[in-house]
Amino acid sequence: MKLFFSIVIFCLGVDFVSAQGPQQMFWALNKNNFLLDIIPDFTPSAAYSVRKLRKGYTGFAMRVRKQVSGTDPQGDVAFDNKGFVSDSSRITITTAGGGYSVGNVVLFKTFYGTSDVYVRTWYDQSAAGNHATQTTTSAQPMIVSSGTLITENSRLSLEFIDDHGSMNLPLSTPINLANGTLFGICKAVTPGTTSGIADNGTYSYNVNTFSNTGKIGVTHYTVLDVPSSVSHSAVLDAISWAKSSASSSIEINTRSVSGTSTINIPIGVSQVYGNALTGSVMRISEFIVGSYTTTTTRSVVFSNQKLVFNTP
Repeated sequence: MKLFFSIVIFCLGVDFVSAQGPQQMFWALNKNNFLLDIIPDFTPSAAYSVRKLRKGYTGFAMRVRKQVSGTDPQGDVAFDNKGFVSDSSRITITTAGGGYSVGNVVLFKTFYGTSDVYVRTWYDQSAAGNHATQTTTSAQPMIVSSGTLITENSRLSLEFIDDHGSMNLPLSTPINLANGTLFGICKAVTPGTTSGIADNGTYSYNVNTFSNTGKIGVTHYTVLDVPSSVSHSAVLDAISWAKSSASSSIEINTRSVSGTSTINIPIGVSQVYGNALTGSVMRISEFIVGSYTTTTTRSVVFSNQKLVFNTP
C-alpha cells in the first residue's frame, strides 16, 4: 500500500508539473537568474532592457507606435515566455488606429506586420518608475523596420538614428550620482563624433567620441573630454562606467580600462541617448544606472550579459 501510494503521488507530481504553462515553467527554472536579482548590492536608479531584469517586475517592456497612414496605433509590449521581447510577445493596444481598438491583445508579430515600429516609452524595471519616453515621433528609436525586428546577436535592439535620437527620463533634475555605475549593451553601427548612450547636457558617457577614433570615453561638455585606452569593437559590446569617491574605471567586455582621476566626474543621466549627428546610428539593448559596484559585481554583470547577448 505504501509503495502504491508513493507511485500515485509521484505520477500526480509529474502531471502537475507538465500541466504548467511554458511561462510558469520558465520562471520556475530561472527564478534566481534575473540580472538585478543576482547583484543584490546594486541599487538601480533606472533599468531598461529588451529582457526581464528582475523576478518581481510585473510590468511591460515598452510602449510602441506602429507607423501607418492615418492614426498610428500604440500598445504595451509584454515579455515573452522566455523573458524577452520577441515576435511571440503580446501587445495590448493603448491607442486605437490601423484597425486596432483600445484593449485588443495580439501577438507582436501580428501587430507590426510589414510596417515600421518605434519605441515611445521604455519602461523602467527598477522600483524608481523612471520610465524613458519620447513623444516626438521623429526622435523615437526604431525596433521594427519594414516588418523585420532590429536585432543584434538574435536579441532585439533599439536603433537610434540621426539627430539627437533620445528617450527622456521624467525628471525635473537628472539622476546625478557622485558615486555610481552605468551599464550598457550597445553597438555603434554608424559612429558619429558624439554618439553615446547617456546624456544630461552636462555630462555624457560616450561610446564613440574624439572625431571617430572609436575610443570609449567620458565627456563633460565644454570642460573635459577623457578617452579611455581601449576602442569599442564593431559588434555588440557590454560596457560599464563605475565611479567611486576614490577612483573611476571604464570597462568593455570584461577588460578593465582607464583607472585615472581624470574621468572621476559625477555620472549624470537625464536621457538614454543615441546620436547627435545626422547619419549616425546607435543600437542599445540594455541600459542600467545606479549605485557604485565593485569589480567583483561588475564581473558578474558582464558574465550574465555575455551569456544573454553573446557579447565578446
